[in-house]
Amino acid sequence: MKEHDIQKQIVSLLRRHDDIIIVYTDVMSGAKFCRSTVMKFINYHKAMGYTKGMCDLILFRHGIAYFIELKHAKGKLSPEQIGFKNKIVGYGYNHLVWRSIDDCLKWLKA
Repeated sequence: MKEHDIQKQIVSLLRRHDDIIIVYTDVMSGAKFCRSTVMKFINYHKAMGYTKGMCDLILFRHGIAYFIELKHAKGKLSPEQIGFKNKIVGYGYNHLVWRSIDDCLKWLKA
């Protein structure tokens, strides 16, 4: 299953919970335009604060922030994603990698 399909399932599930705020950060993956338009799109989002390696979702629940990276079963974090994870964890935040809706369900039950 593709990461975006996993993300759609997870977001659909999380939206049923009133105690969770979801922030979607994966703005770059939707860029499927001609090359010049893609570069304008990327430059605009960089100017607006997008950082390469940023996680796919940020969740807030009960006063705690969770930075979620979504990967398919064999997906690996890129060097930029590892750097982002290290910063987040170094600041004392939670960084999780979810590979399926089951990972989200386990988190919800914890």
